[in-house]
Amino acid sequence: MAIKLPPAVAKAFREIRRRHRHASVSRIRNGYYVVESASRYSERRKRRMTFTLYLGRILDDGTFIEARHRKARNEVDSVYKLSEGERMGMEPDRVDYMILEELSADSRTPAAEIAARLGISPGSANYRIGKLERMFGIRYVLELAAIEFGFSRFAIMVKFASGKPGNDEIKEALEPDPLVLNAFATKGAHDLFITILAENTGALENWLYRLKTSKLFAKYTSGWTISYLSVEQGYIPIRREFTKMLKERVWRRSRESPVRERGQLLEREQAVLEEMCDNANADFSDIDKRHGFGKGAAQYTYHKLVERGLILRSTIDMLRPPSKYTAIIHADQDNMSDFIEGRERFFRITITDMGTICNRFALVCGYGTPYGELIFAQMRGEGDLERYEAELRSIKGFRVSSVVITADIIGGVASRRLIHMGIPPYRTLIKQFGYTEERVAALVRGSRS
Repeated sequence: MAIKLPPAVAKAFREIRRRHRHASVSRIRNGYYVVESASRYSERRKRRMTFTLYLGRILDDGTFIEARHRKARNEVDSVYKLSEGERMGMEPDRVDYMILEELSADSRTPAAEIAARLGISPGSANYRIGKLERMFGIRYVLELAAIEFGFSRFAIMVKFASGKPGNDEIKEALEPDPLVLNAFATKGAHDLFITILAENTGALENWLYRLKTSKLFAKYTSGWTISYLSVEQGYIPIRREFTKMLKERVWRRSRESPVRERGQLLEREQAVLEEMCDNANADFSDIDKRHGFGKGAAQYTYHKLVERGLILRSTIDMLRPPSKYTAIIHADQDNMSDFIEGRERFFRITITDMGTICNRFALVCGYGTPYGELIFAQMRGEGDLERYEAELRSIKGFRVSSVVITADIIGGVASRRLIHMGIPPYRTLIKQFGYTEERVAALVRGSRS
């Protein structure tokens, strides 16, 4: 039976549930104790064992005192450090792959609905979701359409001639800026890769001038390459700082502004976006209470934002994907007529063999300086980068090179397992090249189809 928690305790527990989906709270004597159920394979007993992890205690004032002894928790969080025998029992199977597809397409899908689609019990679906969350550090985020807010994405690549700023210095300079989506230290043709949002090229040029002449960057000799980005596959997470900035775009009816313009939001819409930006599975009723909305207002607002195309979907991001590193592959189109002939092969390559935990090409973008494709590819084994480059070089008209991401300075490369016929490469293969949805799905799932 669920216990009634004091407001402060209930609030603290909701925050804990954001990080520990399967946490539960019990009142013992005069305290509120939080535990989480987990399981792992026991090599000694040759079966999966379920155990309880003690997370900590919540005081009456809402203070959470975390457990000091965290050995069991560390074993779950660091599953890839377990012995091979222990890991075998936790390796995802075909059903887990399908659950990841469901969560990637719409993370708010109830576990019971996922269970019905996959022909498993609701309890099994909940257990498997919890296991996948722990194994891969899954967080739930919103995929937003930047263009619907009046912004375009741009890539900035910097090569330093001699000496360069430290990663911490770059982070300190860029992180407060709500228009910065991510920043990576790289090794290869450039040393720094930044993705930003800008309303137009004039705003972009002003932003670049301020950055290049700032105290941090002005002292280094460097070359800068800037290009627009057109996302074709995958997504670039929007940071919470951006949704906070959208308060400046809240529309209030007045004589001077009788109707909303593109990119303007209602106050309630901005609040829902900020609340759900990095917690897309937030409880709508909690949002209503925090902002004093009427019952059901947050849920209604969320669905209206989806209907208007500002929110593309609630999805997942794996913070611990099973990859060794990520490379940014530049596929420059130096012969457009050759590329047009090879477009079908290019789209096949970008979607084929995703039959792994997450899409092997996490992000594919068109860019314009020089004209071509940027592919963020996750490397799982030795020789992956060479193999991916060879695949792309097999297409006439491409000049291929790569840089390796050595550090995530701000944000990161979003990882998920999305199979959705609405994304551009799938649509192109179906509409222009006559593929059936079944054939596309078979390509995507590879050997696991």
